[in-house]
Amino acid sequence: MTFTSYQTIIRNVLKGPSLYLLLLSLKGTQALFHPGFFTSHDGYHQIVRLLHFHQGILDGQFPVRWAGQALYGFGYPLFYFTYQLPFFLGELFLRFGFSLADSIKILFILAYPISGLIMYGFVKDLWGKWAGFFAAVLYLWAPYRFSTIFVRGSLGEHFTWIFLPLVLWGCFSLSRQYYRRGVLFLGLGLAGLILSHVIITQLAILPILLFWITLSVFSKTKMKLLLTSILGVFLGLGLASFYLLPSLDMKQYIGGFPPSHIFDHFVTFKQLFYSPWGFGFSFPGTKYDAMSFQLGIPQWIVVGLSVFLILFLLWRRRLRSLDAIAILFLLVFAGSLIMMTEYSKPIWLAIKQYVTVDFPWRFLLITTTCSALLGGYITSRIRPKFLTVVLSVGLIFLTFYANRNHIRVNLYESNPMQYVYPTQTSSSYEEYTPVGANLKLAEDPVDRTVNVLDGEIEIGHVIKTSNLIAFDADAKTNSRLSINQFYFPTWNLFFDGVQQPTQVDSYGIWDFTVPEGQHRITIELRDPSLHQLANITSVLSIGITILLIKNSSMNSRGQRSHMQGYR
Repeated sequence: MTFTSYQTIIRNVLKGPSLYLLLLSLKGTQALFHPGFFTSHDGYHQIVRLLHFHQGILDGQFPVRWAGQALYGFGYPLFYFTYQLPFFLGELFLRFGFSLADSIKILFILAYPISGLIMYGFVKDLWGKWAGFFAAVLYLWAPYRFSTIFVRGSLGEHFTWIFLPLVLWGCFSLSRQYYRRGVLFLGLGLAGLILSHVIITQLAILPILLFWITLSVFSKTKMKLLLTSILGVFLGLGLASFYLLPSLDMKQYIGGFPPSHIFDHFVTFKQLFYSPWGFGFSFPGTKYDAMSFQLGIPQWIVVGLSVFLILFLLWRRRLRSLDAIAILFLLVFAGSLIMMTEYSKPIWLAIKQYVTVDFPWRFLLITTTCSALLGGYITSRIRPKFLTVVLSVGLIFLTFYANRNHIRVNLYESNPMQYVYPTQTSSSYEEYTPVGANLKLAEDPVDRTVNVLDGEIEIGHVIKTSNLIAFDADAKTNSRLSINQFYFPTWNLFFDGVQQPTQVDSYGIWDFTVPEGQHRITIELRDPSLHQLANITSVLSIGITILLIKNSSMNSRGQRSHMQGYR
């Protein structure tokens, strides 16, 4: 892209519907501009994660894998499994001098309007400018959006709202024969989903696949659509491989969620229609739930109107490809509703060994997305146009009114760092704890790194970072040492540069014998060959992405003639 192209994009964003969406986004996140940090379920966890990520960068970890101070100083494989993309961006704000807490707030603020602009661009290409604007408003101003930000403080899930419509936009662009842009959007969107929240990615895969299949049915270039889609998927997997492959490889070495966790957090259809707004938690069962799971009044109205409109068109035999896409969104919406309730228990029992999902109500992201897309559909299909404008404007005002009490935080904390403890794992269930680690040992803070269990030995020059433990040992006799760090397969023991066999005690920490003599002992975090290959793949994929961006034309002239089948 040339400099002129960037200028054109900026001008387009700062005028018309895009400008209004930016203003609505400022209103939606105005509570985050208040001094201090806001209380939420995971807000302080985000600060702790950014703290560990930043320390990993300072210690030379790239990519960051291990949180050295976490789990009471015994170490925690946090970034093998938790999302990383928000913290890469957060690191930039730290470098510009922002505090940990302010960096997290900035990430919440920035991701919000970007998600709306991408939804607008996607639906605009699909069904027109007004449809795009209405869909973006429903997408931004939905109860679950504000629950994700102000109640739950779920930064990773908040970022996925950017990338789900980007993946769909990429699929649509490929079906309309915009191949470079489609591959780029599909690749970036898929990588963004994976690097923002793997659980949400798992929930989104089937809806994305169904959308692609629907597009392919009406495509005149099915084989080229298939081939370019494969390229986009491989680009996305390549970009995320530095995280995805190590995560899959190391999954067998952690404890994971409690087996019954998912079955404790179903919701009822009544809660989806209405549940009181609150800043508490989701509890087992439904009696004591202290957070809201409502979809939103305007969203339900849009879904109802879509059902009525499709039935009417079916009766009049006027269904088109446009309506087939809307029917798909309705089916995905209905399926997602069921997956959040006890009626889906047999399905979860059948697939739980293949997917990792903690809360079924995360499907609210899918239902909210579908309702926003259906909002774009009805504005493009209802005639006369005057009725469309009146209906959509009325629903927009209803959207603002219905969410007027949702755009606020519970409390502000002027000194948030007093509640941030580096020894925290930032995982509610310590689900990434290494297999074999005895958490009873971790109940007390670590007093020292190296402990002498037997023999006569002098320890000196101890260094401990998030990716290295090193010290000098002058053993007068064969001596036994323990190291206060939980073992994980990517850590390696060396005596004088020579790798030693793994030796771990019953508590899951390093326990080994040092032979008589003077030695330099190190325990180092190193990427095995598979992880190094994954890193190289990501670097190469970044290069390909840069070339695609450089050579892609974002000019949409002539696009209208390609889209007549969806009008």
